[in-house]
Amino acid sequence: MLKSERYQKAKFNYITWLFLFCLFFFYSSNVQASVGDEPSDHLEVILADIIINHDHLPEVVPVYFDEKEHVWVPESLLAQMHLLPQPLPTQLIDEQVYVLLTDYPGVTHYLNQSVLELIIKAPDDAFSEQIINDTDDQTIPNRTLIRPESPGAFLNYTLFSQYAESGTPPTNTNVSALTELGLFNQFGTGSLHYIFQNINNKTSAVRLDASWTQDQPENLARWRVGDSITSSANWSGAVRFGGIQYSTNFATQPGLVTMPLPDIQGQAALPSTVNLLINNVASQQNSVRPGPFVINNVPVVSGAGTISVITEDILGRQEIITLPYYAAPQLLKEGLTNFSYEAGFIRDNYGMDSNDYGQAVGTVTVSKGLSNTFTVTGHGELLKNQQTIGATGNYLWNNFGVVSFSLAASQLTGQGGGGLFSLGFNRQARGLSYGTQATLTTQKFTQIGLLSGQAAPASVVQAYSGYDLGQLGLGSLGSLSVSYTNTQARSNMAVLNSFAPPTSELITASYSNVFFKRVSLSLNSIQDLRNSQNNQISLMLTMSIDSLYTTSAGATRQNSKQRYTEQFTKSLPLGTGYGYQVYGSQGDSTQNLMGSITAQNEYGQYNAAVSRFNNQNNYQANISGSVIHFGGVTAFARNFDSGGASSFGLVQVPGFENVRIYQQNQLIGTTNAKGNLFIPNLLPYQKNKIDIDPTDLPIDAYIEETEKNIIPYYKSGSIAVFPVKKLHSVIFSLITQKNKYVPTGALLKIKHNEQNFLVGEQGQVYLDNAQEERVQGTAYWDTHQCQFEFTVPDHQEIIPNLGEVLCH
Repeated sequence: MLKSERYQKAKFNYITWLFLFCLFFFYSSNVQASVGDEPSDHLEVILADIIINHDHLPEVVPVYFDEKEHVWVPESLLAQMHLLPQPLPTQLIDEQVYVLLTDYPGVTHYLNQSVLELIIKAPDDAFSEQIINDTDDQTIPNRTLIRPESPGAFLNYTLFSQYAESGTPPTNTNVSALTELGLFNQFGTGSLHYIFQNINNKTSAVRLDASWTQDQPENLARWRVGDSITSSANWSGAVRFGGIQYSTNFATQPGLVTMPLPDIQGQAALPSTVNLLINNVASQQNSVRPGPFVINNVPVVSGAGTISVITEDILGRQEIITLPYYAAPQLLKEGLTNFSYEAGFIRDNYGMDSNDYGQAVGTVTVSKGLSNTFTVTGHGELLKNQQTIGATGNYLWNNFGVVSFSLAASQLTGQGGGGLFSLGFNRQARGLSYGTQATLTTQKFTQIGLLSGQAAPASVVQAYSGYDLGQLGLGSLGSLSVSYTNTQARSNMAVLNSFAPPTSELITASYSNVFFKRVSLSLNSIQDLRNSQNNQISLMLTMSIDSLYTTSAGATRQNSKQRYTEQFTKSLPLGTGYGYQVYGSQGDSTQNLMGSITAQNEYGQYNAAVSRFNNQNNYQANISGSVIHFGGVTAFARNFDSGGASSFGLVQVPGFENVRIYQQNQLIGTTNAKGNLFIPNLLPYQKNKIDIDPTDLPIDAYIEETEKNIIPYYKSGSIAVFPVKKLHSVIFSLITQKNKYVPTGALLKIKHNEQNFLVGEQGQVYLDNAQEERVQGTAYWDTHQCQFEFTVPDHQEIIPNLGEVLCH
C-alpha cells in the first residue's frame, strides 16, 4: 500500500513537471517569435523594392522570409504604405520591430527574389483615410500672433477747395481738410479723424471718430475702445456709439472659409488622379494613393451647382460621379461662432458735433452654426427706456435653397410692447435665381436705428427673380432680373404722434450683356406703382478700349423728360501716372459739362476739375497723401486708407536710389536717395508680394533675393528690406618668389571666404567677391604652397586688374 502511494505521488510530480516544462517551452517559443533578440536561424533577408497596389515606394526595405514564404517587414513600413495598424506577431531584428505581413487580414503578397521585389495587394478598407484640403480646424487655420513690427505714426490727409459762381453774386467757397492722425505699437492701433471746414468764411472743426483698436488674429477677435458702430441682425438697425466693443474679426484670417463647403468622399483601388470640375469648369487636381479619400472644403461658388469628380487610376481607367451642391453665405460652418458685444453711449449729430453722446446702450449679437445646414442668430438691445430681443434662423433646405425666419419683441417704457415676424426664401443658381422676404411688425415695435418718433413700417414684402439667358443654349444672351418691393406705412401715425416712410410700391427690372468681350450693354427700369412721376428707364453702352481707357454713352427718360450722356475715362494706374475724365450731358434745354485730371506719384495724389451744372460754374482742387514715421524713416507718401486697404509697407534697398518697386507685379514707384519707398494700400493680414527690379542695381552689386511677402497689421506698417552687397571683383596674376607663375589648376583658399578658386593660365586669378578690403590667401599645388595678400583698390573700374601679386 505504501509503495502504491509513492508510485502515485511520483507519477503526479512527473506529470506536473512535464506540464510546467511544456508551458515554459510554449511561452519561450512565443516570446522568441514575438520579441526575440535575434531572428530565427531559418530566416533569410533581401533588400526589396516595395510595390503595393501598383504603387512603388521610393526606398528599398530589408525583408525577412522563411522557407514557407512567411514574410516579415519593418513595422514602420505599414505606416509608409498607409495600412491600418493590426495586432500582428512581432519580432525584434537588429533592434528594429518587424511584423508578420503574412498574417495581415485581406492582404496578399508575392516575394520575387530574382528581381528583389515584394508585391503587395491590399483591399480598399485596409488603408487609412487620406484627407485633402484638411482645414477642419475651422476656427483658425493659422494661429500666428501678429502685431505691428515696431511703433510708428501717420497722418492721412485730404485737402479740398471749391469755388462756385452762378453768374450773379454771391459766390460760394469751400476750403476743407479731412485728416486722420494714427499711432500704432505692440498694443494695437489708434486713430483720430477730424474735419476742418471754411465755408463762405465760416470756420468749423468737428471730430468724427476717435478709437483704439487691437486685433487678435490668434483668437479671431477684435477689441475697440472709442467710437464705433453697433452690430446688427438682418432685421435690426445700427447706430454710432462711443464705448467698448469686443467681436470676432474673420478678416484677420483671410484663408478662413466661414460658410459650409461640400466634401467629396471616394475610394481608390490603385494610385489615382482626382479631377474636380465645378459647374463643368476645371477647379483642382489631386493625386491620391490607394484607399479611401476625402476632399474637404471644395472651393465652389455661392448658390446651387454641380461637382463632377473624375477619378483616373494608373491603368487609365476612369470613373465619373456628378454631385449637386448648394453653398450659402448666410450659413456658418458647424461649430463656428460669430459674435459682437457693445456697451457705451449713442452718438448724436455725427459730423456736426464732436462730443454729443446721448443715452446709454448695450447690444449683443451672436451667430452660431448648429450644423452645416442650420445657423441661428440672437440679437439684443438694452437702453434705459427700450429693450429689444430677437432671433433669426437660416436653414438650408435639401440643397435647394435657404429658408430664413426671424422673431423679435420690443418693450418701450410708457407705450407697451411690440413684435416683429419675418419669413423668407432664397435660391441662387446658374440659371434661374429667385427669392422672397416678408416682414411684419405690430404697431408699437421699435428698435435702435429708428429716429425719435419714427415707427417701423407695418409690412415690407420683397420678391426678386434673375435668369441667365445663356442657359437657353443659344450663346451668350445676357442676364435678366426683376424685383418687387411693397412697403406699407402705418395708417394711424397721427394718433400715435409718430412718423414713418410713406407707402410705396416699386418694380425694378434690368438687363445686361457683354458683346465681343469689350462692349457691355445695361438697360434698367424703375416703375413706381404709386406715383408715375417717378418712373424711369435708362440705357447705358460701355466699351473698354484697353485696360486703361473706357468710353460710354447713355440715355435716360423720366417723367417724359430725356437726358443723354457721354463719358470718356482714362483710369489712374496703380503706380505713378495720371488719369482723366470728360463728361457731358444734355436734356431739357440744359447742358452739363465736366472735365477732371488726376495725377499721383510716390508722395500723394492731385486732382483738378472744372464743371458746369445747372448754369453754374464750379472749380475744385484736391490733394491727398500721408506723412509717415516708421522704421526710423519719416517721409511723404500716398494716402494708404482707401479702396478697402488700410495698411502700408516700407521697402528699403539701403543706399540705392531709383530702384523700381513692384506690388503684385504692378509698378508702384522708385526708391529715394536713401533707398526707401513707402507703399500704400496694402491689405492687412494677407500676403502682399513686393518685388524689386535687380537691373536697376549696379553691375557690381549682389542681392540674395528680389521678392518678399509682407503681412502688415491693421492700419500699421511692415518693413521689407532688400540688403545689397557691393562686389569687390579683381583680376590678378600670382607669381612665386622665383618670378614664375603659380601653376595652372592650383587651388586658392581666401581667408574669410568659403569659396575655393583655381589659378588659370599664366597664374591669372579672377576673384569675383573680395569680401574684405585686405585680401589674404594661400595657393596649393603638388607639395607646394605659398601665401599672398593685397589691398583691394578703390578704383572707378568695375573689375580692376592688379597685375602681378607675389606669393611667398
